[in-house]
Amino acid sequence: MAEAVQLTFDFSWGDAARRFAEAMERVPARLAQAVNHHLDLYGLEFTTRTIVRKRLSGRKDGDKGLYRRDGALADSMRHQVTGSGLADLALSVYAGGLGAKYALVHEYGATIVPRQDRAVTVRRRLRDGSVRTYTYKRRLLTWRAEYGPYKGRWFSARKVVIPPRLEFVKTFREDTARRRTFLAAMLRDALDSTAPIGGGGAVPSEA
Repeated sequence: MAEAVQLTFDFSWGDAARRFAEAMERVPARLAQAVNHHLDLYGLEFTTRTIVRKRLSGRKDGDKGLYRRDGALADSMRHQVTGSGLADLALSVYAGGLGAKYALVHEYGATIVPRQDRAVTVRRRLRDGSVRTYTYKRRLLTWRAEYGPYKGRWFSARKVVIPPRLEFVKTFREDTARRRTFLAAMLRDALDSTAPIGGGGAVPSEA
């Protein structure tokens, strides 16, 4: 068309265009590295700090959390980042397993009943001052409190109802604000081509 002015920008020429094209090809890989890195950071913080601070610090201020005894439940919490590209990267967090099989009990609650009868001895003082001993079999659970206000006392019951106290799933779902902080840092890492992945300034600090 004689009346038209036509400009064609061809990426096949020029060193600058070549470098630009190469940089654009690296963007998906860089973004995947940033996502992987910050998913790993968040998973580590959630399993070693957030859930321990909120749910394994005893029962205070009316909250029904868990006391820490041998640390097995806290040690069983772990995370794993799977996938290699943006399309399949995923973060999984875990609690329990061989080191703490009772994690599901504390997460969802349970009712515990004895499997067999046990001998129960009762001593009663009669009016004449003598003591008579009765022994009979009954299905009872017997335990000694190892922590809390009743530490050292013995208890027995026909059944024990354990409420859900770990709240692992609930705590993860409510940790939205913290995940947004890590997401913002992840995007800064991905977009800042001058900073190394996971540079010191990109890791969010505790609020």
